[in-house]
Amino acid sequence: MLTAGVKPSIDFLEGSGIEYTRMGINVNRKTETNVKDVYAVGDCSVTYSARTKKKTVMRLATTAYRQGIVAGINAAGGNMEYKGTLGTFVCVVKDMEIASTGLTAITAKENGYDVVIGRGKGYTKPHWVPGHSPLSVKLIVSKDGKILGGQAVGGEASKRINIISMAIRAGANIKQLADS
Repeated sequence: MLTAGVKPSIDFLEGSGIEYTRMGINVNRKTETNVKDVYAVGDCSVTYSARTKKKTVMRLATTAYRQGIVAGINAAGGNMEYKGTLGTFVCVVKDMEIASTGLTAITAKENGYDVVIGRGKGYTKPHWVPGHSPLSVKLIVSKDGKILGGQAVGGEASKRINIISMAIRAGANIKQLADS
């Protein structure tokens, strides 16, 4: 499946008092709109980047799912905040996985980071083990060692991206990731 040129259908909100922009419905970290007891999540809402802390639009099912959990808990009287999106995704084409998380080199530079890019190619398992497949991983790190993002292509790319995503969320630097 491929989506392109998607924009939220929010014209019906005109005159409702709910604040929105062409990007989507404005929400706080509890996924609340400016109208009491009205929440917005997913493709129609504006979220924020867990890495840059800036407002962003992230039309991914994983983002919508996590926002939905927060909205549901809060609508039921809880007090939970959405931690922001890293834009983590995986796409599978036959036996190949394409995965990404965090900032790309371009978005990192646009956000003022001085980046170091590392690339590695290898296999999912040693080449003599049956079932091995090629894997390429790219890491984007700031000059001070902060892990900003990564991409992977090949077999089991999702496993590598999940580790990078967790390292970003945990605030790990490149040395801590390498030592673990």
